[in-house]
Amino acid sequence: MTKATGIGRGGKRKGAGRPKRKPAGPIAMVPPSGLNAQQLAARDADLAIRVLADICANGRSEIHRVRAAKILLRIADSKSSRSTGRAS
Repeated sequence: MTKATGIGRGGKRKGAGRPKRKPAGPIAMVPPSGLNAQQLAARDADLAIRVLADICANGRSEIHRVRAAKILLRIADSKSSRSTGRAS
C-alpha cells in the first residue's frame, strides 16, 4: 500500500484463480468373473447387435442410422468370411 493514499499495488487477491479440484474417490474393486475378454464380449454380443439394429431402424439422425448399418455390415461380413475360410 502506498503511504499517502492507502491504495494497494496489486498482488494476489483472496479467492482469485482457478478453484481447487476435489480429489478422486477411492477406486472400487471389481470382483473377478473368471471369464476372459473374449468370453465377456461374446456374452453381450447378441445384445449389442440388437441395439445396433434398433439404431439402424429408429435412430434419431441419418448419420447414426448409417453408422449403425455400416457396423452391422462389417460384422456380417467378418462372420461370413470366417465361415467360408476367406482371408480378409
